[in-house]
Amino acid sequence: MKIAIDKLHFTYPIGLEALKGISLVVEPGEQVAIVGQNGAGKTTLARHLNGLLKPTSGSVFIGDWETTKFSTAKLAARVGYVFQNPDEQLFSRDVVTEVSFGPRNLGYAKGKVDELVERAMALTELNGKAEANPYDLSPAWRKMVALASIIGHLHSAFLGLKGGKGVATALGAALGVAPGVGFTLMALWIGAVFLWKYSSGGALLAFAAFPLVALIAHRSWLFIGFAGLVSLLIWIRHRDNLIRLWSGTESRIGQTS
Repeated sequence: MKIAIDKLHFTYPIGLEALKGISLVVEPGEQVAIVGQNGAGKTTLARHLNGLLKPTSGSVFIGDWETTKFSTAKLAARVGYVFQNPDEQLFSRDVVTEVSFGPRNLGYAKGKVDELVERAMALTELNGKAEANPYDLSPAWRKMVALASIIGHLHSAFLGLKGGKGVATALGAALGVAPGVGFTLMALWIGAVFLWKYSSGGALLAFAAFPLVALIAHRSWLFIGFAGLVSLLIWIRHRDNLIRLWSGTESRIGQTS
């Protein structure tokens, strides 16, 4: 099934423009890998294919369906979304129940569900593991179960493969920002905790640098607000030492009030 993306722009509510004029055509049967560094927009683009995100401007078509005109639940019949880590996706007690979950919830008749499940399990060589608990299988086979669970409910041959995991991705998703932004927030927070505990001299540097770094790196009110909060916490923790350092009466590192 053809995928057509035309002049796609997307801006998150915080003002971060994640996609700028993306145009892409994937023909039926074509295999395409989208690669890039953290924060490049891969996740944001993938979420437009199944309707989790809607374009700020431009269009995304899956076959003859424009994604803005269909719900994510409806688009699930055409677009599959597989997590890199199967342990974040699998939840059923046995393989066949996991694979049949998608087509059953799309409302297919039992005969159609059985047909789709049989096809998916054959393609992933899971026929001999139908009654096994997915978590009793090796990591490689759990990935095959996750793959089969998506193949099992697709009308088309298109399959969206989605990587990314961990706290940084979850933080980014919770805030409605890209995973790379979530990673930077997490790194800022870890650094702030370390400075809070161990270094009054470092705290002075952090106090001055956090908002500046946030402004230069991301030009985002979210980052400026977060950095300002970090600066305030560091000031509360190291206030006396910071005053002494600023006045030149204290130069030792590692002493806290």
